[in-house]
Amino acid sequence: MNEKACWQLPQDKESVYRHIFAGGVFAYPTEAVYGLGGNPADERAVCEILRLKGRTAAKGLIMVAGNWAQCCGWVSGVSKRDQAEMMDWAGDYPTTFIVYAGEKLCAHVATADGKTAIRISQHPLIQELCALIGQPLLSTSANLSGQEPARSVAAVRQYFPDLPMVLGALGAAERPSRIIDWHSRQVIRA
Repeated sequence: MNEKACWQLPQDKESVYRHIFAGGVFAYPTEAVYGLGGNPADERAVCEILRLKGRTAAKGLIMVAGNWAQCCGWVSGVSKRDQAEMMDWAGDYPTTFIVYAGEKLCAHVATADGKTAIRISQHPLIQELCALIGQPLLSTSANLSGQEPARSVAAVRQYFPDLPMVLGALGAAERPSRIIDWHSRQVIRA
């Protein structure tokens, strides 16, 4: 791991790319809080995120993407019509949808019932990261399980002093994304 590495895009894109595809984990700003990210196909990254947070795999993990095309193989059972409806439901607020997992995910990203969570993000840095790697990115709040999510670089460093970071601005959302189970339309987190 590149201890205390701080990257900026686009100038550090090669370092970020190599880190992600080497199973590395890093912190980065999202729409409301800092997140922990990694490759959802790499069990090393998934296990490291779970270890860092002190969390079990039972809850699954969220993925973010810049667009639906990046989700091919990562989610299943989501038609073009579903995609359009989800974007309508989300509007301008970050919204994560629980859907069926695709075949590209490593085991711990999906829940026991075969579902995963995906958010199509409008955050410019998330879009840039996902475009760089051509796929979704793991995304869970940068905090220890049960603690307040990090809302600053200093807070990330307090939780994870040696974790590499991609620097950028937080989005304007005041709280983490809402979560909706797409198939039941149940709101899990408002």
